[in-house]
Amino acid sequence: MKLSNHINIAVILTFTMLLFGLSFPEVTRAMPQNATLAMSIWGKPSSGHSTLLVANGDDSPRTVSIAAATVTKSPTIVKTATSSRTPTKTKIPTKTKVPTKTKVPTKTKVPTKTKVPTSTKAPTATRTATLVPTISPDQLIYDDFSDMNLDGWVVEEDGNWSASQGDLRPLFGCPADLQNFVISAGDSSWANIEVNVDVNPLAGNTSFILDLRRSVGNPNYFLTFVLNSQNNQGKPFVELSRTDVGQIKTNAITVTNGQWARFTVKILGKRIKVFQVTNGQSSLLLDVTDSGPVISNGGIAFRPQSVDVCDASIAFDTISVRKIISFSSGE
Repeated sequence: MKLSNHINIAVILTFTMLLFGLSFPEVTRAMPQNATLAMSIWGKPSSGHSTLLVANGDDSPRTVSIAAATVTKSPTIVKTATSSRTPTKTKIPTKTKVPTKTKVPTKTKVPTKTKVPTSTKAPTATRTATLVPTISPDQLIYDDFSDMNLDGWVVEEDGNWSASQGDLRPLFGCPADLQNFVISAGDSSWANIEVNVDVNPLAGNTSFILDLRRSVGNPNYFLTFVLNSQNNQGKPFVELSRTDVGQIKTNAITVTNGQWARFTVKILGKRIKVFQVTNGQSSLLLDVTDSGPVISNGGIAFRPQSVDVCDASIAFDTISVRKIISFSSGE
């Protein structure tokens, strides 16, 4: 037998002894103490047995038959991957950028205000060459002199009048013949009417006369407005008179130089009323029913008066005349 086979058998024997719990002393227990062990193996691997030759000191060999262990070769180590290489770091976005603020218009600009005219300034009158506006069918005259002319008025005698400053003014000069300062409107068809006029005593001692139902060759009523005269103890007043009879009635008025004052005169039949209008409120100054002969028809006229002609100045504005058929309730 080859040496390599002996070595293999020895290895197998040793493995078998360990497998069955046998020790080498157990094999040699029956042998003399001075015996020498020598091993040799006979037999074919297919027989299933091995023969152990034991020799002692006297060279008397003993044979021991040992069943050969069947060894199933098992893989000693199956190399299994201890770890699958897993990425230690999978890059995951730590932050997904989400807009913290979605810009929403906090204010949608809506016009809080649509500009609508709160009041449409309509002309209070349409002035024509004959001073008959279209305000109402009963309107006879309306003139605020914004056109700066005297269309529709009649300047009598040689008086000098101007509307160049947006109102009506007599240009007295110095000295001046006040008898020539007359401006008129209307005709004999005017009877029952209401007259409105704004007056401003600009400077000096001024007054004016308003003629009512004025017609050439006939008597008429007239109102004298003394605005700042030494007469009547220096207090302004208004006086109603007739050209054929004289003074009828007088009452005080309130006027200040350089300030506008508004007066309203109503004449219906033989009754005449005079009002002063302040801040839209009318105050009755005169209420007269004439007992004299009837003065039925006629136009109007303005005649300025002044003690200090050279220094005096007066202005008229917003003159209107309309027909009436009765007095207003409460007047």
